[in-house]
Amino acid sequence: ARWSKSYNRLSADYRELYSLAFMWLSPLERVRDIAGFGLFFGDPSEADKGRESGFEMFYGFKLTQALGVMGNIQYWSRDDPDEIETSSWVFGLRMEFAY
Repeated sequence: ARWSKSYNRLSADYRELYSLAFMWLSPLERVRDIAGFGLFFGDPSEADKGRESGFEMFYGFKLTQALGVMGNIQYWSRDDPDEIETSSWVFGLRMEFAY
């Protein structure tokens, strides 16, 4: 879990941000794999933008000592003051190769 406040820094993306995440090591009896879930909620630094929130789920397969693949899904939502809700789904796939 995390909470942060920017104290009006111009370079900050959020005035306030709350987040909570859980990670599962060795899921499904696979010793080298990893899984996780996270949530966030924040007020953007730009006052004309609405509150943002979202979540992410991921699973990483360690295929060999040197090769891994991780897939994730994210959902992002923002409530704009003009009452238009902006939301999107993001899907990702990452490959890791260590030598």
